[in-house]
Amino acid sequence: MAKTINKEQWLERRKTGVGGSDMAALLGVSPWRTSLNVWMDKTDDGPAIDMPTVRQRIGTALEPLAAEMYTEQSGRKVRKCNIQLEGSGHRIGNVDRLVYCEDGKLPWRRNMGVVTERALEIKTTSEMAEWDRVPDHYITQIQHYMGLMPTVKVVDVPVLFLSLGTFRIYHVERDDSLIADMAKVADEFWTKYVRTKTPPPPQDEDDLKVMFPRHEEGLKCIADDDVMAAYNEYMRLAAVVKQAEDDLEQQKFIIQSAMKAAEVLETPDHRKLVTWKTGKDVEKVDWKAAFEELADAYGDHDAASAVIGAHTTTRPGSRIFRLSAGK
Repeated sequence: MAKTINKEQWLERRKTGVGGSDMAALLGVSPWRTSLNVWMDKTDDGPAIDMPTVRQRIGTALEPLAAEMYTEQSGRKVRKCNIQLEGSGHRIGNVDRLVYCEDGKLPWRRNMGVVTERALEIKTTSEMAEWDRVPDHYITQIQHYMGLMPTVKVVDVPVLFLSLGTFRIYHVERDDSLIADMAKVADEFWTKYVRTKTPPPPQDEDDLKVMFPRHEEGLKCIADDDVMAAYNEYMRLAAVVKQAEDDLEQQKFIIQSAMKAAEVLETPDHRKLVTWKTGKDVEKVDWKAAFEELADAYGDHDAASAVIGAHTTTRPGSRIFRLSAGK
């Protein structure tokens, strides 16, 4: 099913279902978000959806150019997709463009929804190393969209590589098995966590810091066998890392001792290996001490205290993880 909506309506609609950019987080393959971040977006317990970043705005601004270059290179005509896609399992989404049908007809009908076999999802990036193929977090997003468009068999992915001025087109074919699995994940997430206002299990340390920002005075936790195994492995790895850091520092000292006052270390055939330069001087002003000294000079300590107080903020303390070595 598809509904024509504007951008403001779409941003509001995002809170009512699982979108394409949410799926990577729910599957644990997103570089930027976790299930908890998605849950916070969807519930009243979370912050409002952020305004687009500069990078996102650049990507949106370049979409028409990428679509035009796609048409020039592929010969396929496209149409901007201003429709809200909906599916079972609380899945929603909107793809960037739809490719006209092979017979030249419009890619969607008002009473039928999407009818084309091909769609477009446009990306811009400054990183080319990860694009030997379409990254997994985009694969899940694209398969999610195909799950909302039963007729679509292929999504073409035009990519503008900004740092290199390069343009490429990738192709993602429909995977009905993955689509079915993702639909189950989306439905479980919505039913089990969003609808009940229960946060999902944490996926990383940042999630834990959001869920448990402060300790509870006097509360103790008893380590079970699994936690003891994790503790012992942590201690083993910590010792390995410490030895590696000591070895690294020793090798660094040998290099620096050889360089002395030299700015650059080179190979015998003059290939640069290391630079060791003096950074710029940095000035640091103790503004509190400066205000207090001015107060002494002018005899107005109350005014100085008021100014300092007006510009002083309290930052909540963070939880610090320290080992006690079994004491």
